[in-house]
Amino acid sequence: MIPGIKVADKDGDDPIWLSPASPFYVSMFPSGLTKEEVENIQILDWVTFMKRTLRLDKEADVLYGEDPPDRILKFTEGTVGVELRQLTLEHVRRELAPLRDIGLKIQRSLSSQPDDYKHLLGKLVQLSTLEPKDLNVKELQSAIPEILELLKQDVGFVGEGFKFNSDGSFPKVFPESRRGFYGKIKSFVIQAYPDGISGSFQVSCSIQTQIRQSEALQAIKKAITDKDIAGNDVVLITCGLPDEKGYVCPLDNWLYQHLTENRAVIKEWIEFNEPTFIKNIIVRLWHTNGCMDLYRKKGIIIPWSKC
Repeated sequence: MIPGIKVADKDGDDPIWLSPASPFYVSMFPSGLTKEEVENIQILDWVTFMKRTLRLDKEADVLYGEDPPDRILKFTEGTVGVELRQLTLEHVRRELAPLRDIGLKIQRSLSSQPDDYKHLLGKLVQLSTLEPKDLNVKELQSAIPEILELLKQDVGFVGEGFKFNSDGSFPKVFPESRRGFYGKIKSFVIQAYPDGISGSFQVSCSIQTQIRQSEALQAIKKAITDKDIAGNDVVLITCGLPDEKGYVCPLDNWLYQHLTENRAVIKEWIEFNEPTFIKNIIVRLWHTNGCMDLYRKKGIIIPWSKC
């Protein structure tokens, strides 16, 4: 199956979305975050996006709510209660957790012996492997010492020495280079990339995953129905937020993309099951330009234009 496309299941009524192999945990805040800090990041990210794109041209104070709502936007004309929800597929994260832990163990080993791995400082070491159903976690864990020994070599990073043409275009023939390729141990393909965190060691695992359409739709439906209570004028649902350990899960980016493909189906479900208290439902992809206005109650005036 080709990654990054929708594939019908055997009955054809619950398509499977294949997400290409990519790091599924990336450290953005190495010191971790409190729940309050995660929520602050979420609301300020959205408000900043709305002001930057001129969808919100009014001054607003962001205040703490009484849960509900989580936050209150205070305008001259009045207030808007905003309930904050994160959207992710927890069962997928649980399946990938053992592999994530292997990456974290390797990262801690690099950090504890910085002189042996100084060529990897500021780089991203990526370990790519097979689909979750094919994983042999014990075998991969046993490979950690061998991987650490291999990483003591300095083979540069992927893309090192690559040069564009004088006009900025790609060359017709790409030069062959093994820079950044450490080889394969067990089912891990090991590479180093330049886009790590400056001054830190970073290791991440990548794997192809799949999400059923029904799973994605059920996740967003639950996020809505659980929060249709008094005080929640707006529900802001964000994909791709950092968790309390400071990690983001790029798989959430694919979940957002899958939802955009089914935006019409979701809107139809919301309108059929019209909320009682919620006036506006927004889905946002954190730290990007991704933003969807899924629902807006008819006849309601809101201090911003649609996403």
